[in-house]
Amino acid sequence: MRFRASRGCCRNFLTAGLPCLKLAHDYALLGDLNKALSLLKQCVALNEGFDPEGDPILQRLKHDREYTALVKQVHHQFPPVHSARLAFIVPENNLIPEGLAADPSRHIFYMGSLSRKKIVKIGPNREV
Repeated sequence: MRFRASRGCCRNFLTAGLPCLKLAHDYALLGDLNKALSLLKQCVALNEGFDPEGDPILQRLKHDREYTALVKQVHHQFPPVHSARLAFIVPENNLIPEGLAADPSRHIFYMGSLSRKKIVKIGPNREV
């Protein structure tokens, strides 16, 4: 079965970091390292913090100057967290977290659920 997508559809799809990173992985797996690097550039340009260094398939690019520059750029913009503490626990175990947003002025988190199609509010006292 073949699927075709318009250029506009692909362009919109590639404005999110995760799809770019996953496609870069797939192209590297297929051996097209130039295309993988091109997609990684798009991913990093979105400034969403996706770090390609942890992907063993993308390690095929580790000797490429542009790849190492991209990794350094991501690490500079989004430094690794070496220690963290648990912020909250959501008691519903059937949620699949889709996204997390914060309102720092009110000390509130909002978590979107992919499976339940709802948004959960976590208050300053960790109440859900």
